[in-house]
Amino acid sequence: MGKITFSTDLCDTLVQGNTTFIFLDSFLADNKKYKFFKKIKKNIVARFILKIFFLLKIDINRYIALGFLRGTPKKELVLHLDKIFTNKFIFNDNILSALLNSKEKKHSTYIVSASLDFIVEYISHKLGIEFLSTTLKYDSNNICLGKIEKNLLFSKKNVFLKKIGNYSGKTLFISDNKEDVDLLKYVDYGFGFFNKKNESCFIKNKITPFDINQVNEIINNE
Repeated sequence: MGKITFSTDLCDTLVQGNTTFIFLDSFLADNKKYKFFKKIKKNIVARFILKIFFLLKIDINRYIALGFLRGTPKKELVLHLDKIFTNKFIFNDNILSALLNSKEKKHSTYIVSASLDFIVEYISHKLGIEFLSTTLKYDSNNICLGKIEKNLLFSKKNVFLKKIGNYSGKTLFISDNKEDVDLLKYVDYGFGFFNKKNESCFIKNKITPFDINQVNEIINNE
């Protein structure tokens, strides 16, 4: 085990965009009910309601959207990832470079994401690293039930710290999520992947902006 536990968020950090909805929009492209749901949630009143619930740590948007996967075999979900991976999932080069550098230096390297288990597992397998993710419910035949079993959206800090246990080395985490501020402030090296949505929050909380040279220096020298 290396001297660092290197971890990065997935959506809008390692990969450009929300991987859950990149997948859903593609997989359900011909589903009329899903198209109607997408149209409804663009309404200004619906957007306001969804935002209020999100502030209360209830992601209604995702709960409803996942219901459209009910009855789908996990194998079918993964097969669709095979079809769209190369043209729908665009990596942020500097984050990917830092992750691969950490792996090469034999540090413990993770994706820690609230995205769906089969998506995070698929990408982590491609990169040859470990992962923590939101977990969906499946029946005994691995059929998706369209519900969440374990949600990492608001619990990354506790789940991640439990995972690494009594590890005595340094910890590094990169994220664009405002919901990850507590974890970014807790780890030894917390880097915010800044954008317009998180800038004021990250500045207020004195989160260090991601810098590839600084991150690689930590990876190479610890």
